[in-house]
Parts: sequence; structure tokens; C-alpha cells
Amino acid sequence: MDKRSLVLYLSGLAAAGAVVGLAASCSDQPRIKCTAGHGPFAAVYTPKGGGMDPCGMPGEQIGVEAYNYPLTGENGVNIDPNRGSLGMEPLAIAGEIGDRGADMNAAHKPYSVGDWATAEPTPDEFCAVTNPNDIEQDLAAIPAVPPSDAGAGSPFHPAISVKYHWTNVRFYNTPASPGTQLIADLSFSYQEGPGADGGAPPPPCTAEYKVVGLWPAIDCSADPPAMGTDPTKCSPDPDLSKNRPMGSGIGPDLATRCDENLNLCVLARDPPSFK
Repeated sequence: MDKRSLVLYLSGLAAAGAVVGLAASCSDQPRIKCTAGHGPFAAVYTPKGGGMDPCGMPGEQIGVEAYNYPLTGENGVNIDPNRGSLGMEPLAIAGEIGDRGADMNAAHKPYSVGDWATAEPTPDEFCAVTNPNDIEQDLAAIPAVPPSDAGAGSPFHPAISVKYHWTNVRFYNTPASPGTQLIADLSFSYQEGPGADGGAPPPPCTAEYKVVGLWPAIDCSADPPAMGTDPTKCSPDPDLSKNRPMGSGIGPDLATRCDENLNLCVLARDPPSFK
């Protein structure tokens, strides 16, 4: 399945039931369907075991899409609200493919897709993704471009091989946080090819990470000429003095922080991360 041919369907919420009297309980309301935020998540990668990170990956942005399978009904093809899937693609991988061209191995996928394990959250309010395929790419080197009258040129970039193996992918799903908090485990490996002189490549790296993600991915870099970060950019509250009439767009109930390694707003703790 080519990622360009995937059709986006955001999982719908179940229709609200009628409330009977003031004494109606929460159990009268239908449960939310499993879904996820549409677009980039800001993901923090923490090495397991608390040791050094051999791959130097503090985190990245991961594109996420929730899909529903088609359901043929009397009025044509609709979506099946009880059967869906979840796709993920690191934005860095998409950028490398744009610069280097696609992996010629058709068995390698630049994205990962797995089905929701359940149509609705389990009692702990999480929705799990089952058996997401590995992301694997072998991408060609980028030749050096010498300086010329047309520009300054660009350096040689060696070929790269990268692999993501996802497990325990879960999204927290409640009406207050419908698929905006992600937690998962990741086995990551990376290898560079030979340098421009044809010499021996550096050794490969492999790392095991705990992944915690927040949607939407919001940049919290300080505005020039200031340096560093600006944690106020993570605030959901409007601030007209800083030309932020809509705030960050992050859920107002979520506990967040500005990550100084990523310059992104991230969850303050593992999901569920609430104030």
C-alpha cells in the first residue's frame, strides 16, 4: 500500500445519548472511539535503562493519522466506526526521502501502520495499536555540489540505512484528551555509508527508547534576537501582547513543558499528563 494512496479518515466520536433528567450519570453517555491527533506529534525518546544514548536521538516529530476501514451500506460506501488503523511516519524520514529519493526496495516502508486492538478505549482509557510494521529505509548518498556562480554548493552526504521497530504503541483517549497523548517502545538502528573519500563508514548504532508524544507539535524556540527557548509558547491561553490570539492549540488540561533539546512543547510526564 503506497502512502500516497492512503485516504484519511478521522475516527468519529459516538453520537451522544439523550440525557434523562438531572440525575443522568456518566454511564448514560456512549464511549469515545479510538482515535489520534491528526498531524505531527512532538515525541521525546528516553533511553531505556537510564544509560547513554548510543544513537543521540533526543526525539523528533512523528506524523500520525487515524484511518477507518470502508463499510458498504445501503447508501454506498461509508466508514466502519468500529474498525480502524493508525499510521505513523517520522518527519525526518519523509525529509530524507525528499532529498535523496525513494528506497528502491519495495519491501521497505517509510511509514508504519497497525490496527486498533479495540474500537473503544480499554478501562485504563488507552487504545493500543497492534502489530505495526517496521519502518525501514536504505537511502542513497547525496553527491557534493561544488561552488559556482549559481551558488555556494553543498557537501557530500553519505548513504544511510535506518530502521524503526515499534511495540506497545498506545494512545490515551478520553473526551478531554482524544488521542493527543502517545506512549510506546521503540527499537531504533542507524548506519551511515562510506564517506566521500570511500573510507570505512562509522559503526552502526542501535538503541532502545521509551517514547512519549504530544499532539500538536508546537515549536517553543525563543523569537529572535533572543536565544534558547520560550516556554510561554506552550501555553494554551491567548496572549495578544505576543501576537498569540489563539494560544498554542495544546489541550488546556494537559501538563506540558518546553524541551530544550527539541525546542518543542512536550508532555511533562508519561500519559496521562494532566495539570
